[in-house]
Amino acid sequence: MTNDSNFSHEFDYYRLVEDFTIHEAAALIANDSPNNVRYSNYDGEVCYYIDGTEKNKIFSICVTAITRAIEKEKLPATIRTGSRQPNFYESKNSNGYKEWIPIGDIDPTKTTIEREDLRAWLKQRGFNQGFFFPENYKNDIPYLNPDNPHYPKKLAALVAAWEAADQTAEHDPSTNKNPITFVKKWLIENADKFNLKDNNQKEAFFEDLAAICNWNVKGGRNPKSSPLVSDDENIKNDEMNKKTAISKSLHTKIATITPNPLDDELPF
Repeated sequence: MTNDSNFSHEFDYYRLVEDFTIHEAAALIANDSPNNVRYSNYDGEVCYYIDGTEKNKIFSICVTAITRAIEKEKLPATIRTGSRQPNFYESKNSNGYKEWIPIGDIDPTKTTIEREDLRAWLKQRGFNQGFFFPENYKNDIPYLNPDNPHYPKKLAALVAAWEAADQTAEHDPSTNKNPITFVKKWLIENADKFNLKDNNQKEAFFEDLAAICNWNVKGGRNPKSSPLVSDDENIKNDEMNKKTAISKSLHTKIATITPNPLDDELPF
């Protein structure tokens, strides 16, 4: 995932795509949406661009790099040209078989590259971050990237510990009920990875950190995991409560009734 909040939803859907046009791939590498690629037609000359000077520079460079890699057969692609009737020349592919390659300007809006081919090509050039490498998404988030000059190691450790606890709690009731114990143990085991330990470090330090990740601050059973009560049982309890209240009320009234004394002067 990227750290741009407006992409958090849209980029998820682009992960469903198996192959990408040159423009789509270039936009995603530039950390922008392919939907933001615009074009202008000036005197018959079509120009594609992305609004924003810096991202447009990266987009243009990526389009050039991908196109040239395809032309030199360093990046496999399904080539489509702008010409309606392109010429062809014979070539050998990586397996030694002959194939026909179209001659003409490669159309960046129609020529497509498979996702895994793009990943392999990018890795060869030292790129392993961004859209095509979701497994390394944490390095796209400034406060989780160790190379960031403002990297907060305690915060990064707590985020990782919470993620581990959240996954474990799905199938472990004890972690769901008391996440502090799990998080504390996790932080101690991974302290070296986040450079949290020193010679004077005590267990209380990790316990204080773990408390920050506690989602069950009231203790006891997590409300979300409480047993369900049927409607019939609820109705039964309500009726019992009403009967008890009526009984108490009648008892109070009866106890307070004072009988009238008999009149001695009555003739009977």
